[in-house]
Amino acid sequence: MRDRTALIGLLAVVCLLFGTGPFAQEIPRKSVEGKVLGWIRVYDYKDVTAPLTAAGRVYSPRQLSIARMIANWMQASYLPTGALGDVKVIRNDNLGLYNKDSAGEPHTYGVEAPLYTQLKYDANKKMVPQTTDAYYWHIKANGTFGIPADAVNTPERFYFTMPTFEQQGYGPELEKAADVSKHPVLGQFPAFFMRNSASGNRKYVIVTKNRQLPVVKVTRGQYLDALGEALVRRRASELRRLTEANRSRPEEVERGMKVEDANTARRVAVLDANRQKYRNRLQEPAELQSEQPTVLIENATDVFEGGGGAPKRLTVYAIDPKMMELAKTDAPQWILISWTAVLNDPVSLSLHQAMLNNVNVQYIYDYFFDPDKVKGQPYAPLRSPSAVDVVTAGKASEAATRNTTDPAVHFFEDFSSGTVGKKPLNWNSTLDNTGTSSFVTEVTGLNGQWASMAGFRITPTGLKTPLPSDFDLSYDVVAAKDYRWGARGLSVRLSKAGSSLNVRIRPGYGGREGEVVIEGQFPGAPDYLGGSKYAGAPGFSNDRAINRTTVTIKKRGDLLQVFVGTTKVAEYAKGVPAALQFDSLYFELASSADEKMFLGNIRITKN
Repeated sequence: MRDRTALIGLLAVVCLLFGTGPFAQEIPRKSVEGKVLGWIRVYDYKDVTAPLTAAGRVYSPRQLSIARMIANWMQASYLPTGALGDVKVIRNDNLGLYNKDSAGEPHTYGVEAPLYTQLKYDANKKMVPQTTDAYYWHIKANGTFGIPADAVNTPERFYFTMPTFEQQGYGPELEKAADVSKHPVLGQFPAFFMRNSASGNRKYVIVTKNRQLPVVKVTRGQYLDALGEALVRRRASELRRLTEANRSRPEEVERGMKVEDANTARRVAVLDANRQKYRNRLQEPAELQSEQPTVLIENATDVFEGGGGAPKRLTVYAIDPKMMELAKTDAPQWILISWTAVLNDPVSLSLHQAMLNNVNVQYIYDYFFDPDKVKGQPYAPLRSPSAVDVVTAGKASEAATRNTTDPAVHFFEDFSSGTVGKKPLNWNSTLDNTGTSSFVTEVTGLNGQWASMAGFRITPTGLKTPLPSDFDLSYDVVAAKDYRWGARGLSVRLSKAGSSLNVRIRPGYGGREGEVVIEGQFPGAPDYLGGSKYAGAPGFSNDRAINRTTVTIKKRGDLLQVFVGTTKVAEYAKGVPAALQFDSLYFELASSADEKMFLGNIRITKN
């Protein structure tokens, strides 16, 4: 018994340490979506009175106090929503084995605010981060931006490129969605959008006195010199690696270095050829074909042009040496503001909206670069972080009123109570890559209001569950004119505990009938509808100004019928198990923004 008790105690400790078991409860992200969780702690930092020496740098009391002040501003401007936030006063990273080159970066201090997205309840039922997964918001004095050119950087020199998102190898639509050029304040300053697969793509805004980047262009000559130094470091690094890996086998070191020396000779030959080729153009700006250059140039003919093809033409930059020196003073030379801008995630979208609507960037600019304008004025956000957009219900249509009071009607929605341009009232909607949700709209030539569907999933929040065993589900679908043939269709999905029924419809083209796909999944009931079944959708094409039809799904015991308009297009005697009562419903159109349908007049009746 004693051993068993000890084992249970040991397991409890393990559970506590690893955030599992009875002492920790994971919090599903969906359960806190849209809820203000706030900060782990509101710090209310005070000024610093003593300097700090770290990473070979000296941070003055004023610099450290500025970082703390920024932390207070940030906490006053945003209440983390759907995530748990924290703020951390930061400075240049401590130097270690793998980041010695960061010594060449400018003198930096400021704040990092992680928004933790994976949460749990600890042993005291307190909400805490479960993992380090987070979205990030930074405000830094003299912070770095762009993509470091690691191959040629040293502790004395920091080079970087600033490719567009498309030049980084990704579509421009995400960069456009996070565009701030039309913002009355943020739009005044240089901005940059960078791919980050770990914590999400990031938006950078560089706030400077003259509204110009604090950079100079690196010349071809400077870059070639840096590349020559990098070749020497590369050979020394390879020798060190081979020596450590073959301590008792000097012959292996010798064999490996013969290969490395041969490669180094070829690289040097390429470098010398480039010096000769550009001997009269060494003062021109260095432009590369890759945002991350390499010293492995033995197969290249031109360091700048690469192997030919469509050139990217990425200018190589360095921080202006004058600004590098001034960054060491108590006055910041530029303020770097950056944040995760993954706009199809509600947490990141709420942060992005706070950057646009709450954070007083004009005050930040004035405080550091035009202080007389805000002398004696404390920081205040543009809008209270607790402010919410209240969407009030409009007047319901006669049809909505009639159906709501009809005892035979289980659910009805014609979006008449919603506000045009806003998310449907009493519905949850996913976000597309631009941060847009489904919204209520009017359709020219049609009465009433509709839910716009283009890359969204919408789920009713007021649906009474479970649904009746026998029911009729009907809804109207409108496809935009010239809706692309082959594009995805509008789906309705009914489900319960692994069982599901999905009906998807899309229009035909040029007057031809559309298509209906009916999919069933009922584990443990193999005789019922399974896989995908196809049927025509008569009268539903893409050639008219208004392409409208009604889909009706009827369930009677095991019997399942599907209608398009008044035409029955499918019937299955053993379609859905008679006793199954669905408890979840959503509509989805997983398409791009230019492939729109409209949804309305959703009605579920008991039978």
